[in-house]
Amino acid sequence: MLSIVRLRSHAEIQNPFNYTLLRKSVILFTACLITLLTAINCTSTAIISNWGIDYFGVSREQFLVSQTVLMVTIAFTPMLLAPVSEAVSLCPSDMVGH
Repeated sequence: MLSIVRLRSHAEIQNPFNYTLLRKSVILFTACLITLLTAINCTSTAIISNWGIDYFGVSREQFLVSQTVLMVTIAFTPMLLAPVSEAVSLCPSDMVGH
């Protein structure tokens, strides 16, 4: 059975429920890839805590602060960006790039 759906406005085109399966898959894959790379980066910094202090010539406190800043950023950025994303996505906008 073939269904033809006509989108009445620009807002309906931007609705995620109207995305094609390919577009949904690409968005999901990109989000998972970014999450995977971030997790790999976070776990790799913990491994070097044994020898990183001597190698980089910093104190233990400086090294732990660098790891803490990374973890706090990863923890709080989604909480800050989610409301901004909701506010911005509800407004129709056009983007021009080159």
